[in-house]
Amino acid sequence: VFCLIGNSVKYSFNFVRSIPSMILAGIRMSRQDWVIFSKESWSHLKHEMKHYWVGTKLLGTEVKIAAKLVFGLLQGEKLTRRERRQLRRTTGDLLRLVPFSFFVIIPFMEVFLPVALKVFPNMLPSTFQDVHKKEEEARKRVHMKLQIAKFLQDTVADMAKKLKSSKKGDAAGALASVA
Repeated sequence: VFCLIGNSVKYSFNFVRSIPSMILAGIRMSRQDWVIFSKESWSHLKHEMKHYWVGTKLLGTEVKIAAKLVFGLLQGEKLTRRERRQLRRTTGDLLRLVPFSFFVIIPFMEVFLPVALKVFPNMLPSTFQDVHKKEEEARKRVHMKLQIAKFLQDTVADMAKKLKSSKKGDAAGALASVA
């Protein structure tokens, strides 16, 4: 964790230090380059704002549903497994919203939001997370597990060959059949 915090602080410092050079580069841009840059930036900003607007609406909807579930729970109704899971997820999202709100309330704190998200990747509520990023992370985890499994299979096969070559008998045959 300390390594992540140190890298994040270094990243933030380098970003803040590079702001004057970015401003100078913007001033030196030709008019055509400036138009292209501003269109790309505006498109990116609109996409991100839409993403957070949709996330906010989803969170509001989930809070309404959770309130109904809690009201029903207080009336003595039993929750299904699915309802219990949704209530737990919504409660967790609301608790994650507390530290996230500091970045919105404190002026200019949103500059450090990417750093905080790098250090604490699960800080955003689940409705604000991008589905594609989750799928990419899941693919990476599966790929890593497959590589580990292949490595372990190769290791067991090598051990079986060594045992066979040393003529250990039954143990080598059993190990070779497992591999």
